[in-house]
Amino acid sequence: SRLRAVHLTTGIIQNVRSVGFPTSLTSDSSGLLYVTRGTTNNGSPWIVNRIDPVALTSTRLVGGGNNINDGVPLLEVSFTNVRDLEVDALGRIYVPNAANPNDLRVVTLP
Repeated sequence: SRLRAVHLTTGIIQNVRSVGFPTSLTSDSSGLLYVTRGTTNNGSPWIVNRIDPVALTSTRLVGGGNNINDGVPLLEVSFTNVRDLEVDALGRIYVPNAANPNDLRVVTLP
């Protein structure tokens, strides 16, 4: 799947990034996009990417690992069934687990 931008002044549609199998999308106050990508047919783990729609860059912020414990490096964290995503004014990312409503991960970036 691709994330596409529509330029309102020109009407031009442009591919921003390939995002795999996106399950949720949100933005922060500066216009950066946050997208979760779920498990694919080849078993790729769930991740959260930050996309800069101006620079057309994508950065994996968290997820992709197999560790469900707290206090582990961000890229070693494991998520399952992410269907929503929020970013607050301080840049904290809230990642709920749809399979377990009592499981809410709060990610604070360094």
